[in-house]
Amino acid sequence: MKLLFAHFRSNTSLTFLLRLSVAAALMLLLVLSSGITPIMRVFQTVQYMPGVLVILCLIILFLMGAFNVWFILNAIHPLGFLPFLRAYAYSWAASLILPGQAGDATIIFFMKRYGVPLGLTGTSYLVDKFMTLLVFSIISWYGCARFLPQLEGLWFLLFFGTLISIPALFFVIRRLRVKATWWISLQKRIDALMEDIGRLRKKSYVLFFNFFLTILKWLLVSFTFNVAFWCFNTRVGWPDIALIPILSTLVGYIPISISGIGTVEFSATYLFGKVGISGSIVLSVYLFMRSLQYLLAGIFMLLSRKIDKIL
Repeated sequence: MKLLFAHFRSNTSLTFLLRLSVAAALMLLLVLSSGITPIMRVFQTVQYMPGVLVILCLIILFLMGAFNVWFILNAIHPLGFLPFLRAYAYSWAASLILPGQAGDATIIFFMKRYGVPLGLTGTSYLVDKFMTLLVFSIISWYGCARFLPQLEGLWFLLFFGTLISIPALFFVIRRLRVKATWWISLQKRIDALMEDIGRLRKKSYVLFFNFFLTILKWLLVSFTFNVAFWCFNTRVGWPDIALIPILSTLVGYIPISISGIGTVEFSATYLFGKVGISGSIVLSVYLFMRSLQYLLAGIFMLLSRKIDKIL
């Protein structure tokens, strides 16, 4: 927890405030464009039983995300699930208030307290994140073809360009000889990363299982959003409900706001609008989901202290 507060203190910069301003401005624009009165009317129609199911789905998604990373890490560095779950809870909470994917990456530092080297946690996190981005990017590419055909070619080039450029960048860094201390340190970190990935390749079942869980996670995300719309007496057909939330989530990876606040909702409102869902309903659903996530984050962090006592 001290690490998280230290990160907040170090982020009270102009950049952080600008991202916070972008998030606030986008959300204010969305609320004003949808209308406060229509949004209030939508919230008055909320059904509580589907809401309980949404909470249950979010808890399962949290546990699946934790297990996905832990399963990879455990194959490299054996560690109990409960200690990892505590660190993951703090990291997940941080991901709700930090820009881009910076919050998720804090798990690397939270795991240090359990004696897990930063490099090993970083490898597990990067492999899981790469697998998630691979699956989500393919889904989003199909989503672009369906909703934004004018961007389909650009998305294809961006996706495969990224897949090619990252390994190429690693190759260049490892081969290029520079005497600077920071460069040598970077080379050693990449060498360690490649060594860890090599160890994972010998345990291919870990990668296949991670891929399988990522597919299940996508399906559960789709189901969760389907139920969330059901809370407000709205039904969204397949495959729209399976594509739009993923497209919107990837937009949230762009680190121009806090945890994608505003950018995710803006893209979701636009895309769901193309299939006939009003902006007030879409924004209500996403505000509802955000509120539940913050509520669960607080509960998980309180429970993580109980886990410490168990350990």
